[in-house]
Amino acid sequence: MSEFDRFSSTYSDELARSLGGLASVDNALTSKLVLIDSLLGDVLSTPGSRVLDFGCGTGLLLQHLGGLCAGAFGLDVSLQSLKATRGLRTAQFDGKQIPLASNSLDCALAVCVFHHITESKRADILAELGRVLNPQGKLVIIEHNPFNPLTRWVVGRCEFDRHAELLSPGQLQRLMMSAGFSTISRGHFFAVPPWTKWLSRADAMLARLPLGAQHYGMYTPATQTEY
Repeated sequence: MSEFDRFSSTYSDELARSLGGLASVDNALTSKLVLIDSLLGDVLSTPGSRVLDFGCGTGLLLQHLGGLCAGAFGLDVSLQSLKATRGLRTAQFDGKQIPLASNSLDCALAVCVFHHITESKRADILAELGRVLNPQGKLVIIEHNPFNPLTRWVVGRCEFDRHAELLSPGQLQRLMMSAGFSTISRGHFFAVPPWTKWLSRADAMLARLPLGAQHYGMYTPATQTEY
């Protein structure tokens, strides 16, 4: 049984409570979608692309990815969370082996997932993600920025983040390098909520500064452009 099973019906409510009025759940989701579209828009719009939302939970992000890419589907260890995805294409992950053929994915997303994976298991999970990505595939990882005091405040209030082990940008970069991934791009986002197109553009301009509530990296298992 996954610890997230007990949040399957209250996930959004708990997230909203922990945000404490700093932003809405929709603001937080929109911020991620704006970033994902800027990084993976060409892949998502290509017919036949296969996109994995690894750690999809109750499907908040996956339902939007499904509207952008017909080949989007999700994996999660929490069976109860998957039952709440309301008919989205999902499967349960056993915590060890991703139930997909090698080199079968064009891209994968792990959005606020790795801080829930114990340090001793992260390398094995990355090895699996590298296995299922094709040589030109892209892996986007989004994590909380532990250097942002408001992020720390929100995480400290969140019940399902009680055992979270936050990764700094440097820790994530070292983890990815040791796992054999090459870096395509890195940055921060959600320095300001993307309530308007102007604010979204302003947030993108701040990506290289360590101000955002969250940070990201885009990687590939094959050698492409080094950051």
